[in-house]
Amino acid sequence: MAEQVSETTPPGPDGGAAPDAAVAAGPEATAEPLAAPDPRAERIAALETELAEAKDRALRLQAEMINFRNRQEREKGKWRRDMARGILTPLFDPLDHLQLAAESAATGREAEPQQRLKTLLEGVDLVIRQIAEGLQKNGIEVVDPMGRIFDPNFHQACGNLPTAAVQAGHVALVMRRGYVLEGECLRPALVQVAAPPAGAPVAETGVGKVSGVSESGNPVQSAMPKN
Repeated sequence: MAEQVSETTPPGPDGGAAPDAAVAAGPEATAEPLAAPDPRAERIAALETELAEAKDRALRLQAEMINFRNRQEREKGKWRRDMARGILTPLFDPLDHLQLAAESAATGREAEPQQRLKTLLEGVDLVIRQIAEGLQKNGIEVVDPMGRIFDPNFHQACGNLPTAAVQAGHVALVMRRGYVLEGECLRPALVQVAAPPAGAPVAETGVGKVSGVSESGNPVQSAMPKN
């Protein structure tokens, strides 16, 4: 029979058993190696942080826009009220005087017709002056172009008026006055433009005369060159 050979641990330097190799190696030999950081996880965490910051900025911006719109609406309403107050307040006194004039004409029926008419005209004249003053305080000027050369920027012609009293091409009759605000026409004056009477010789001034009215209401000039 074959002899069984038993493996024995060689003795240590001090005569005892030699320590096991794994134990002799210490804890460094038994600890698992540290896992390397996952770059994808770090990237995901960074993106989540950026997304949260972007959401926060978006919410703040939305709140600012809502506040801005609300502030604009409040300012617009205040501007409308201020504008209405500035324009309409001067009309209160004229309306009061117009009402007094009407009441005076109605209650004074026993008076003479001439006196009643005079009282009514005085009240109306006072109202007209007060309204004109209110418009002037707000920078609105009245356009009364009687006798002036026709200007399509501020005048609207409704026809020609044959007359020798006014030079041709000038305003011969104002049917409705116009209004201007800081040089801008709010409403053109409605006028009739002077034209030479029938059979009257036309002065050779080289300036075009008004010969008709266009569809837009402005006079149409025909060239009158010098001979």
